[in-house]
Amino acid sequence: MNQNEGNSEINYVSSLEKELQPAYAHYKSSVLYFTIIKISGILLPMGIFAYNMLFAGKYYSYSEYNTIALYLMIFVCITAGPGLLFATLLIRKYFIIKRSLKKLANTYGFPYNDVKIEFAKVAKSMFGGPGIV
Repeated sequence: MNQNEGNSEINYVSSLEKELQPAYAHYKSSVLYFTIIKISGILLPMGIFAYNMLFAGKYYSYSEYNTIALYLMIFVCITAGPGLLFATLLIRKYFIIKRSLKKLANTYGFPYNDVKIEFAKVAKSMFGGPGIV
């Protein structure tokens, strides 16, 4: 590993700071989407575990079973639905960010991969989140 590899300077992104403001705004909203997806991903297994602990293996009348199944389906829709919706929106945001980075890199003659890596470092340090893949 090269000694300068870990402490690489931010060359391209600093010269494109004004043009990258829309990409930063998209990244900031994608961090919120990622948080909602994580919460949904945690709640769904917890709900299924609670169902297995409370209801599975016990005998219920047909009407009670239908009521329990209905509430379970409502819970799954409430937790998994927003997770899938925001995952779709997150992927869309990432495509928008990558497209704008590629456009700026081509416009100014910078290497796209370097611009993308530098943007990911700066955005992750400013807003958190998973970065850009």
